[in-house]
Amino acid sequence: MQQFLDYIGSFRSGRRFIALEEERALLHMGTTRFGLSLDDAMSALLVGARQSDLILESEVADETAAFLAGRVREAGRIARSDFKAASDFFTARAGNVVTPNEAARRVRQLVNRSGWTPARSGWIWRDTRWFDGIPDPAPSTRAWLPAPPMAADGLSGSAADAMQASTSGDGTGVLRDWAAALQARNVEQIIALYTPDALLLATAEERPLVGPAQIRTYFDRLASYEGLNVRFQQELQRLTSDRATLVSGLYTFSWLDPVTSAPVVTPARYSFAVRQTGSPARISMHHSSRIPGNYPGADQI
Repeated sequence: MQQFLDYIGSFRSGRRFIALEEERALLHMGTTRFGLSLDDAMSALLVGARQSDLILESEVADETAAFLAGRVREAGRIARSDFKAASDFFTARAGNVVTPNEAARRVRQLVNRSGWTPARSGWIWRDTRWFDGIPDPAPSTRAWLPAPPMAADGLSGSAADAMQASTSGDGTGVLRDWAAALQARNVEQIIALYTPDALLLATAEERPLVGPAQIRTYFDRLASYEGLNVRFQQELQRLTSDRATLVSGLYTFSWLDPVTSAPVVTPARYSFAVRQTGSPARISMHHSSRIPGNYPGADQI
């Protein structure tokens, strides 16, 4: 985690304000390149921001939303004067490094996400053009640092440690490649790790998926999630022969909700049958089922 904290600290040389899209990119970097779980990456981002005196838009937005919530009028409407006050509040909480126009753009985005609507305004013709005419926030122009070097096995840090039990020997190193390909959301690499007659049994699928074409539909959907990550938590059983290895245990999927950008963390159970005849070893059976419980996104894996 310290390497990720150092990476976050390198942003101190640029603008102190970290926009939402930059926060998401940092979280994605933490999970895919530094091997952290989404929870650990989020914790590190908060700690790193404090240590490096960085300002996270997510925190400023939460404070601004609370500020506006006390001023919402009937039917969830936001008056023009209250919107202006919220934009000024946003600018102040962002350390005055955000221009008034940029603050207005981001507060408009916040109002829309919160389900509020602008109140009509005007001396003669009362309408909402004062709000509708505010453009979306401009994309960040920050010069992103190059990606940190990866270990030769495609994982680093705690992800490599978590995978060790499920990837050591017996042909199951393929699971390390599977986790790395999933985190990279590279469907082609994922499919290449399955045999032509592979069977996938997944919670979110009503029927068994057999062969590359059917399995691809599952991973095409899964790979569309921003911040996708998988963390092998515990290996429970391993059965080996000269032809195949069966590994069963627990792993956790995480990603960012496509609507709210909130983190989704779903624990699940796995069984992989890795066929060792031929080269390289490939997955011939993959059974994945969520652990019972009221987990967000549990019906999506």
